[in-house]
Amino acid sequence: MANVQETSGVANPAELMAVGELARRLRVSVRQVHRMNKAGLIPRPLRIGGVVRWHPDEIDRWLKCGAPERSGWEQAATQTVGDENT
Repeated sequence: MANVQETSGVANPAELMAVGELARRLRVSVRQVHRMNKAGLIPRPLRIGGVVRWHPDEIDRWLKCGAPERSGWEQAATQTVGDENT
C-alpha cells in the first residue's frame, strides 16, 4: 500500500486504529479512507507486519488542528518537535 511508514516496536498494535475504526471516526467509508490516504489527506499510517494502523492520539491532534493535508501535518509536527528541543 502506498504512503505507509514502516515501523517496529513503536506502539502496541492493540492500541492502534484499524482502517474500519478510522473510517467510523471520520464518518466516511473504508474505501474513502484508502482514497484519502493515497491522496495524502490523512496522517501517515504505520505498517506493522502486513497491517496498516493509525495512532488514535495522532488522529485526535490532527482533527483538533483542522485536519490539514499530510504534508502540512508532518511539517507542523516537525516544527513542534524542533520547538521542544530548543
